[in-house]
Amino acid sequence: MAGNEARDLDFEASLERIVVAGRNTVKTASFDGAALSLLDTHTATDVLNTEYRSVALANDAEAAIAVWFQIAPDDSITGGAHLFSIAADGSLSQVDAVDYSGRGTTVLQVR
Repeated sequence: MAGNEARDLDFEASLERIVVAGRNTVKTASFDGAALSLLDTHTATDVLNTEYRSVALANDAEAAIAVWFQIAPDDSITGGAHLFSIAADGSLSQVDAVDYSGRGTTVLQVR
């Protein structure tokens, strides 16, 4: 993964499902004991960099929440959280979002 693309991660104990958050991307991967395989990548398409800072898997590993922020040229800050569903093959689909203006903190306890 390129610079800033792996700022936080969460995973199942078996490592069959790994989710990684970073600049402009949320990725799914798996580890089979020998090799790490990238399964899917969600790429933010906003003009500003979407700085995903934290990610958490749901108990069943079929969903993940990734929190993010953006800094505009005038130094104003916006942020929010994106909810992703994760299919059996690891593919990601953004299914919901919440946005906020200004600085904010999102605390997650999904388990």
